Amino acid sequence: MIFSADQMLFAIRRAGEILLPAKRGEVHFSGSFSHRNRGQEIFLALVETTSVGKGERSPGIGFKIDLQTGLIMDLLNDQGVLGYLPRRILAPHQEIPFRIEMELIGRVCVPKMVIGGESFLHPSLYLETRGSLSALTGTSLHPPGDAIFSDLEVTSTVEDTTDICAAS
Repeated sequence: MIFSADQMLFAIRRAGEILLPAKRGEVHFSGSFSHRNRGQEIFLALVETTSVGKGERSPGIGFKIDLQTGLIMDLLNDQGVLGYLPRRILAPHQEIPFRIEMELIGRVCVPKMVIGGESFLHPSLYLETRGSLSALTGTSLHPPGDAIFSDLEVTSTVEDTTDICAAS
């Protein structure tokens, strides 16, 4: 379980873990979910593996999706509201695809989330870790969540940095 900054309690599951690229690359967490109850909230995150559930803050990104209103919020970095999803995307009993993308340049992270074909940008942030990230899914405990997550995958790509120009 995880207790979010906005006082919500989520039942979470680790969907996978992946090492961060050393210098430059991308990390992707994708899959889909379906639900029956619009009153619940969904949690999707990529957070530093060693600090999951250990402290008040976990470096990484975490999104809360309110299935009733379509509100998308950042729960880990105090960035507030990131956007709203149209109600048609969140209809019960359908597969809703999602993808979290993190472009990494050194320790600078440029996150983006795509859900049901709609894109949401997250402000850039600095990740202090050089270890791994855990992909997490979850549902709210109050109201209780019944969302089912499927086809979960965590991947990374490493860019070749040999062509980067350096000042001489």
